[in-house]
Amino acid sequence: MFGNIAAVSYNGAPLFNSTFDPVGRLKSISSTFQNQNFSATLGYDDIGRKKTVAHASGLAGTYQYDL
Repeated sequence: MFGNIAAVSYNGAPLFNSTFDPVGRLKSISSTFQNQNFSATLGYDDIGRKKTVAHASGLAGTYQYDL
């Protein structure tokens, strides 16, 4: 809908998949490399700025903005 890339593959093997929210912001991304799964999710604040990022391993971060 917004021209975002939802998936990429090479020689028929998927490299990564991504999902987007209704307004086109990246919501999650996942990939498998050498039989290991990698994924992350992103969250946004009320005005659309990135707020959180969380990796499937449990690592997480938050974004803070100067006003």
